Amino acid sequence: MRVTAQNIVRAINRLPRDCQYQYVNPRNSGRIVIHNVYEPEGPIEIKRYDPTKGERLADKSVESILVQMIWRLANAILPDKPVNVDRVFGGSYNTRSVLEALLAHTALFYSCKPGRIEQMSAYKSVKPGHKHLIYLPEDPHENGILGFKDINMEISEIVVDVVYKSVGLDPAAPAQGMTIEAKRRHAQIQIALVLIGQQLGFRT
Repeated sequence: MRVTAQNIVRAINRLPRDCQYQYVNPRNSGRIVIHNVYEPEGPIEIKRYDPTKGERLADKSVESILVQMIWRLANAILPDKPVNVDRVFGGSYNTRSVLEALLAHTALFYSCKPGRIEQMSAYKSVKPGHKHLIYLPEDPHENGILGFKDINMEISEIVVDVVYKSVGLDPAAPAQGMTIEAKRRHAQIQIALVLIGQQLGFRT
């Protein structure tokens, strides 16, 4: 089932409101409180504080998890596929770890640490992985509890699907009888060959 912003907002809206939620990263001692949830697509309003630093919840202002942010994560989620939330947002949105944490407390999402495939030249090894979020609609856990799934899965940092726009070339007269379209296609094939070579561990 394809995840939408409505799915995410509805799931978070079903979390108990009388709870303070922890972050996925155990080194983060902060706590999250749901202030308000606006269905169907957000925003989601939260407050967060860190009691170990002497902060008080009452002193904190309300922050928003934006609709655009929720959709961006929703579009990156597929069933049984780990997704790196930090990578999805590219370091933007300072509430990304809050959204990750709240989702991991909902019944169909877990945090996980898949192995990370590291390839150097022709040599490949598996390293301990970073935190990811995984959507497991066939394996729910108790709602309101931070779910962690120990998965036997390894992921690669290699990009498999390459999407590119038409290569912009100088529209000067084509050399040796090649049309502009032929030159453009030639450049696209060169780009594809470089990427394929990188994925196979070659010097390109």
